[in-house]
Amino acid sequence: MSYIPGISINAYESSVVEGNSITLTATTNSNSPISWTSSHQGIAIVDSNGVVSGIKAGSAVITASVTENGVTISDTCTVYVTIENGVYYVKNNNSSKYLQAEDYGLDDMNMILQNNKLSTSTGEQVKLSQMWKIYYIGSGYYTIRPMSKLSMAWDYSPLELMLYEKTDTDTLSNTDEYTRWRIENSSGYTIKNASCENVLQIEN
Repeated sequence: MSYIPGISINAYESSVVEGNSITLTATTNSNSPISWTSSHQGIAIVDSNGVVSGIKAGSAVITASVTENGVTISDTCTVYVTIENGVYYVKNNNSSKYLQAEDYGLDDMNMILQNNKLSTSTGEQVKLSQMWKIYYIGSGYYTIRPMSKLSMAWDYSPLELMLYEKTDTDTLSNTDEYTRWRIENSSGYTIKNASCENVLQIEN
């Protein structure tokens, strides 16, 4: 009969803002030291004490393991590295233009276009149509709403990006997959829709 140790991390998933850190805790009945590793060190790194530092937006699997009597037992936690909740401009790196709500985002089913950055002289309502409230709702997903009308939200419609009335609270359970977005940092940020994992791309 051989003794097999056990190990458990205090969370199955967690999140940390880029540039910040969180501490994961692992409990074990083994006398062996706990070893911590990250599946994507370019996204998140972890030290010998379970302190996870967010490098750039994306996700990494953090593993805690112990080895005893030649047997290794481990547990994992998915850590989502996020951008901060806030109001952003979204600029396409290829065209250097900014995403803007059609007709200032006031009507249901408005499209999202690209345009030169608007100045303050264009008026507050027009300026707000290029400003986006990005809010993290959990499990690696965000909602994105135009500051010109916060009851609207980005919604994936086949082959195009639209604005729809979405008055529900910004929580994971209240947000359908067409309105959930992933944001990942890889030589600039990419934005993916949850329903199909397609990446947001400027037409033509």
